[in-house]
Amino acid sequence: MVTILKSSVVWSENVYVRSTMGFLLGIVIAVALASVVGRSAASIENMIREQGYPFEKHSVVTDDGYILTLHRIPHGKNQSGKVGRPVLLWHAILCSSDVWVVSRPDKALAFILADKGYDVWMANSRGNTHSRKHKTLSLQSAEYWNFSFHEIGYYDVPACIDYILQQTGHNSLQYIGHSQGTTIFFVLASTRPEYNKKISHMTALAPIAFLGNTNGIIRVLFFFSPIVEVFYQVTGTYEFLTGTSIVHPIAKGICLPDTVLGNLCNNIIYLSVGYDSQQWNMTLAYNVYDFIPAGSSVKQFSHYSQIAKSGGSFRKYDYSYSKNFEIYSQYEPPNYDLSKITIPVTLYYGKNDWLSRVQDVMKLQSKLPNSIAKLVPYPAFNHLDFLWANDVVPLLYEDLVENMEKY
Repeated sequence: MVTILKSSVVWSENVYVRSTMGFLLGIVIAVALASVVGRSAASIENMIREQGYPFEKHSVVTDDGYILTLHRIPHGKNQSGKVGRPVLLWHAILCSSDVWVVSRPDKALAFILADKGYDVWMANSRGNTHSRKHKTLSLQSAEYWNFSFHEIGYYDVPACIDYILQQTGHNSLQYIGHSQGTTIFFVLASTRPEYNKKISHMTALAPIAFLGNTNGIIRVLFFFSPIVEVFYQVTGTYEFLTGTSIVHPIAKGICLPDTVLGNLCNNIIYLSVGYDSQQWNMTLAYNVYDFIPAGSSVKQFSHYSQIAKSGGSFRKYDYSYSKNFEIYSQYEPPNYDLSKITIPVTLYYGKNDWLSRVQDVMKLQSKLPNSIAKLVPYPAFNHLDFLWANDVVPLLYEDLVENMEKY
């Protein structure tokens, strides 16, 4: 493992500078093309039904009018009619509910939980492939895309929780988030503490709140975020890496497994999330390109960028002094008060995660009144390994499921 980490550092130093500008240029080109050409999303229903699991699709309307899609696996393969305790799974930025079911049933968390007797609900944040409607706003309007992860946490998450509890008759549910799926939980539980009673336990995979130690391409993007934001303003584009874009077929055409270009695609991913070729399944990654990127707002990216450059704060969106005072009654955006989160939280983190860094996770744990942190026992475990590592079950999911049973 030490050899892997040493080679990882040397490799990253050699390719970091050469790859970054090409990656940024690729994003600009992809976004420009995406604004012109669309495609239909891959069918999550087919992925679930083909594996022999039941599938349901539900619509939820938030208090501010966004129409979200929930996907449900009410029980496992051989448990017809038996519905267990509800668990809500929430994806990362640029992702969708598809991430939980793209792997084989013995490796995909949604299927594993269903077979363990859980009633599995998979959310889709506003603006992604499956949640692109509003009661009054047009998808093409600036108003539709005027949200960051704050609005997702404040409106989307409680709407889905209330709907699930109403549908199932339960008083509480368990929550599992990955990356931004954890951020929005921290937003909800700190700004609407009444929901602490509706969540019995929260499992945080690669938790994101503080971003002072982020590494790789994402750190470069955060640094150049003002330029990226100006580009979007000039082009009149409000969606960041659209979920109905030509990016998917381009990626499928270029990033073929076991090819030179396929390896280049993998290296770009490693520069974003951390290098781990041993756990990265190129064939699975090729299938992931069917639904990632799934879309997000430019404001989401901007908010994360602000936090990364805030000097170690986890705080609300910074609009500028004058507008901040108008909205918050103070010139600086207020911090999220994590001390209000009384829910038991389990933080799973990896040493080689370039986004959810160990130092930032430890800082987060120190702010949460009722939390434990668990290090995944594999030194090269990166940000995407939490979903798709070859050995994700013995390294993570076995402990995750056992830990959930305590709550």
